[in-house]
Amino acid sequence: VTYNGNAFSPAEVTIKVGGTVTFESTGGSTMWVASGPHPEHTGYSSTTRQEHCPDTSNSSFDQCAAGNSYTFLFEKVGTWPYHNHMNAGVFGKVVVVE
Repeated sequence: VTYNGNAFSPAEVTIKVGGTVTFESTGGSTMWVASGPHPEHTGYSSTTRQEHCPDTSNSSFDQCAAGNSYTFLFEKVGTWPYHNHMNAGVFGKVVVVE
């Protein structure tokens, strides 16, 4: 999934459980991939951002800091919305299937 400074593309991606998604910033802007909803970031891990960052267990689907590339391993089936925490109006979703 690429981030051009204004949007994620594709805005929705479907993968199998156990798969990874890599988010790449291509527009010269840094991004901070964060699970929904904003600003709680509780959608994937059921913990608040303050509870899971830094994510020492790699279980929260939250980049935890701004950067240009981020890869996450999805181990839960479901639809997982995310946003750019630095530009919280930019959304996407990862659909994880069996």
